[in-house]
Amino acid sequence: MKILLKKNIICLLVFILFCASLVVPTQSFSSDKTLVLDRAEKSYFLGPYVGVLKDPKGSLTIEDVADSQPELDFEFLGTRTLNLEGVSQAVWLKFNIQVAPEDKQNPKNWILNPGALLPGHFTLYIPEIGPSGKKKWIIQTTAAPIIPNFMGRNSGLKPFFMLPGNLDRPTTLYIKIQSQKQVILSLKIVNEIQNMNNWTRDISFFNLIYGALLALAIYHLCLFFVLRDTSALYFIFYILFTCVFHYSLNNPTIFGLLDIEDITKYNRISLLFGVTCLFWYTLFVRSFLQVKTFLPRIDKIVIIFVFFNIFLAVMYTWANLVIWAPMLDLMIFFSTIFFCGMGFVVWKKGFSPAKFYLISTIFPSFSVVYYTLFIENLISYSSSMIAFLDISFALEGVLLSLALADRIRVLRSEREFAQGASLAKSQFLASMSHEIRTP
Repeated sequence: MKILLKKNIICLLVFILFCASLVVPTQSFSSDKTLVLDRAEKSYFLGPYVGVLKDPKGSLTIEDVADSQPELDFEFLGTRTLNLEGVSQAVWLKFNIQVAPEDKQNPKNWILNPGALLPGHFTLYIPEIGPSGKKKWIIQTTAAPIIPNFMGRNSGLKPFFMLPGNLDRPTTLYIKIQSQKQVILSLKIVNEIQNMNNWTRDISFFNLIYGALLALAIYHLCLFFVLRDTSALYFIFYILFTCVFHYSLNNPTIFGLLDIEDITKYNRISLLFGVTCLFWYTLFVRSFLQVKTFLPRIDKIVIIFVFFNIFLAVMYTWANLVIWAPMLDLMIFFSTIFFCGMGFVVWKKGFSPAKFYLISTIFPSFSVVYYTLFIENLISYSSSMIAFLDISFALEGVLLSLALADRIRVLRSEREFAQGASLAKSQFLASMSHEIRTP
């Protein structure tokens, strides 16, 4: 029986890894060449034209970078998606663009979208020759990715740059990125109309997914007040912190409370949201699967994992993020696989609600495996897969709601059975007592 369980778990893990590996890395030819923007096209991928220079100390200025010093050699990766592993205080990007001659009279027609998958602070430097012949720099700053706040001092911030329309000759532009995290970009240049359509679509999609999750949390809050089920309470906190964590990943200003320059403070708050989300999810799984009853030895490991989450939350408030930040991704990856195996064993031991839990973990497990492999640069970027990451959490919330409903049904039937047995026992004792007293 134990061998069969191990084989089933191994087959499940192999299937998830196989599905995630279907996205094959894509490479493109790269060189220090110029991208010509033609009005007939709606968008261009900028990645193959971009040179990368890491600035570990963050001490370089635009004058240092633009002077083409021999020791400052830009590396052209030649990929649509730039996945820059390692952590630097700053990263510089260099690329050459030119607006097609027939488009010179269309200023601000083109938008540069960083397409950042991890938050960062971006500064664009556009050269301009003054009347005296001296070069000066037009500077634009933003943070990306970002969902509108509709409040606070950063409510008008947009996660893209407006390119001038007078780039009638090959012009070298520079971008400085401050992230203190891994930098992952899908750089695109799109026309203004297409960019606004894409941004509106992304915002609507985000609001739809996480608005549904918030509605689900409110629904279960009402159920908790009626049923007083601990698992429902843990589930509510998990859903709430999931929404907050994913919002923080899409808005470096944290509800408009931070300036876009507060990168370190933002990273600490975002990681704190992430580890808190994992903390409540662990408590939910432990309570829902009744791990203490079905797997008493494994329950000790789960308790240690809960306390390690608390320890990690404390470390994120002051420790070096270069060392501790990757721990969250590793914990999410391994805990997802561990909890799947734990749910499978509990289901095989006869706890029927565990099957709904297993079904609910299929989509997030696939998403987490894909995201981890993508972060490690083992598979390539896919916009549909990134969207599926958000969809999987919404599906998980709905399926976990079904699992909670089934668990409540099972617990209610067990409670009714216990009450019936207790009532029958009381009636039996009462009749026996009556017979003994009756001569």
